[in-house]
Amino acid sequence: MKQLTLSESEFKDLLDGVKHSVATDDSRPVLQYIRIEVEKNKITAYTLDGYRASRFVINRKTDNPDEFVCYIKPVPFKETKSGTRQVFITLDEKSTTSVQYETEYGEIVYRFNTRGSEFPNIAQIYADAEEHDRETGINAKYLAQAMQALAKVDEGRNHLATIEGKENATRPVLFKAINSDYENTQLILPVRLVGGKNK
Repeated sequence: MKQLTLSESEFKDLLDGVKHSVATDDSRPVLQYIRIEVEKNKITAYTLDGYRASRFVINRKTDNPDEFVCYIKPVPFKETKSGTRQVFITLDEKSTTSVQYETEYGEIVYRFNTRGSEFPNIAQIYADAEEHDRETGINAKYLAQAMQALAKVDEGRNHLATIEGKENATRPVLFKAINSDYENTQLILPVRLVGGKNK
């Protein structure tokens, strides 16, 4: 049996970082899972729903005792006020993954049976997508607010928006959404990236 121990804040951050892009339909059941890759000094969680993907990485200062890949579904989880609880993720010989933690009402255990053989090579998808010749740093809170405003303009399935950037990473970035009645344009000034590829 292999095991990963997380603090409750690490586990909550991991869930919050990827659960929004877990598939919700039954056409590819494996995409309803979070893929967790446990390596010596990091933990990487991936999700993919066919339209978008998410990756969340936890860098560890101490080595993980086991290295393995497992799959869990987004489970209901709330941090305690004390923040001292631990979450255990275990993988047994039958490829059953368990998520276990204590609550004020007692122990909660979730078990998942999947081998994930149909899960796409999402690490390669990210590697291909990250090849670029420039970066623009954007305040994430401002970007979230801008995207929420743009999503209200196009009520269709795609919530279509366009992104206009410049080769000069210090120029403003425009985000636009247009329908027959409205046009919403959000301008966000870039921020300096430390160690980035800004030109």
